[in-house]
Amino acid sequence: MEDISVILDEGPIARSYFKLFKIRNCKFKNIFQLNSTNFFLRKLNLDKKRKNFYALKFIKSEKFNKTFDYIEKQLSLEKNFIKDMYLDNTDNIYENGDPIVEKVDTVFYNYGQCFTGSFASYPMFMIDFKSDDDSKLVRTLTYGLDSEEIGLEPGTPDDFFDYNRNNKQDSTFINVIYDTTFASGIWKGAYQRDINNNPFRENPYVWSSEQSPINMSWLFFNYYGLQKITVQATDNNFDKYFEGDPFSQNIFTLPGSNIEGGYGMFSSDISKSFYVYLKRGKDYSID
Repeated sequence: MEDISVILDEGPIARSYFKLFKIRNCKFKNIFQLNSTNFFLRKLNLDKKRKNFYALKFIKSEKFNKTFDYIEKQLSLEKNFIKDMYLDNTDNIYENGDPIVEKVDTVFYNYGQCFTGSFASYPMFMIDFKSDDDSKLVRTLTYGLDSEEIGLEPGTPDDFFDYNRNNKQDSTFINVIYDTTFASGIWKGAYQRDINNNPFRENPYVWSSEQSPINMSWLFFNYYGLQKITVQATDNNFDKYFEGDPFSQNIFTLPGSNIEGGYGMFSSDISKSFYVYLKRGKDYSID
C-alpha cells in the first residue's frame, strides 16, 4: 500500500479508518487533507473541532464510557480505540489541557539583529491558517507557564544582570526575558515592575492577524520555559468590534458594537492549543 495516496476528509468515519490503518502498520505515499491548516512544527487543524463536534462532546462525557467499551468489544477493537483516534500524532496536549511532555518541541530564543532586531526578525516557527467568510481574524495567545519561577539573577556577585536594580545579586523572576537593548525598548516597551522592583511583562501575550502565516518571532514571547500557545479563530462580530476603537484611543470613534441599546460585543470563537518549550539561545550580537 506504500504506492497509494489517499485524501482525508476530516470526520469520525475517516478517523476510524486511519486508526485501523495505523494499527495494521499501513503506509501511504501521500495523505492529502481537505481544508487542512498547519504550521511549521506541527499540524494545527481547527477543522477537527468543527467536523467532530458531537463526537468530541460524547467522548468527553463519562456516561458514554460503557457504550464505547461495548462497541469496541463487539467490533473486536482494542481498548480506547474510539478515544485514541482523536489524538493526533502531532498533538502535544491531553484533553484535560496538560502537556504531553515527550511531544513538546524546544525552540531557542536567540539574540542579535536577525533574531531580536525588529518586527521582521527571523521567526522561531510559523503558524499557518486558512480563514473563511465566517472567521477573518485569528488571535494567538502566548502564555508563559513558568513566569512566576524565582531564581538568582544570572552572573557572578561581581558581574551580574541586575534585574531589580538594587545593586546586589539576589532573587527575581528568573524566566522573564530581560533585554535592555534599544530594539527591545522600542518594540516591547518598558518592563512593568512589582513592589520589589522585579521586572515582568504581559502574560499572556495576545496578537491578532488577518494574514497567514503568523511569524512567531521574539516579539511573541516574554518568558523562557514552557509556553502554552492558543490559536483562536474569532467570528465576524469580534472582527467588526475591533474595526472600531475598543481601547478608546480616539474619543470620536466607538467600537463596532453588536449590542442593541448599548455598547459591547457578543461573539464566539473556536480555538486550538499546543505547547512549546522556549530555551535561552545564542547571543549572535557578540560575535
